[in-house]
Amino acid sequence: MEEGEGLSGAAHNDNIVLVGFMGTGKSTVGRRLAKLLGREFIDTDLEIERLTEMTVSEIFRRHGETRFRSEERLLVKRLAEQKGYVIATGGGTVLNPENWRDLAQSGVIIGLYAPLDEIYKRIGYRNDRPLLRGDRQVVEELWAKRQPIYNQADWTIDTTHKGIEQVVEEIFSLYEGGSMDARTED
Repeated sequence: MEEGEGLSGAAHNDNIVLVGFMGTGKSTVGRRLAKLLGREFIDTDLEIERLTEMTVSEIFRRHGETRFRSEERLLVKRLAEQKGYVIATGGGTVLNPENWRDLAQSGVIIGLYAPLDEIYKRIGYRNDRPLLRGDRQVVEELWAKRQPIYNQADWTIDTTHKGIEQVVEEIFSLYEGGSMDARTED
């Protein structure tokens, strides 16, 4: 690896993109990682809510999934032209091959994984996760369908038996080629 490069040769100003199913820790890990690296953090779902002044659920209810995916596509195109972000994607963002391509070209993609039983333990049937209030079989099929896409990430981290700090440490170690302890001693 050349100096100034980490994660499979990615330049240190490239975006770090977190992908995975809901409940794998993308937003929480992303926030902490961004703070550690001194970068701006973008959660694509929250950014779409800010830009449209509607919640994701509201966009789906009022305008349908097509409108939401259109907003998502515009945001991904804009983010992919930038450098230095830590980006947590919505669970369905990378199902669009153009989004995957753009995000991959802008930096490194890290997949966060957890089995479905663990996801249910973590977020259960919370009201802000309408998908998980539905038929469990439908959710299982969606989870299984998305895994091969998430598995295309440059790196995948199984978050099942790890705390948030452990996951952040693992990503940081991959990124910096060291540990957070070494970084904080600088």
